[in-house]
Amino acid sequence: MCETTVKETRSTLVQWRTLNATERMSGVALAAAFAVVFLVALWLKPDGRGFGTHEQLGMRPCTFQQVLHIPCPTCGMTTSSSLMAHGHVLEAFRCQPAGAALFAGGAVAAVAGLVFAAMGRQPAMVDRLAANKVVWAVGVLIVAAGWVYRIITTL
Repeated sequence: MCETTVKETRSTLVQWRTLNATERMSGVALAAAFAVVFLVALWLKPDGRGFGTHEQLGMRPCTFQQVLHIPCPTCGMTTSSSLMAHGHVLEAFRCQPAGAALFAGGAVAAVAGLVFAAMGRQPAMVDRLAANKVVWAVGVLIVAAGWVYRIITTL
């Protein structure tokens, strides 16, 4: 009797929602997109300056930094992602904490997308989290804090 009660209690803690074919493909697409980001980050050689790795992709140096002489809000994100892909987690967080956190979050989302696509269902709370303005606000705050960190560490 106790085992049944425990099982019933556990099953009601997480409510699952069945995914349709489009939602399952979205999970696979999310994982594929992150795989591309991961492979590009792995291909790039992290710039020793802590920024500028994006220039290996044929992009111009940061105009924001050249004009204002302070790092831009995304300064170091590509370098941080490349460091993460190469397994240098502490260096990535020292370079640009927001970039490392976004890369790690992308990895978690990609794996979850694949798992949920394979299962054909996902916890109902995933929808609520994705639509939650507080979650998005925290993301913006992480990027802002990363920018402040970059400014302070480059002065």
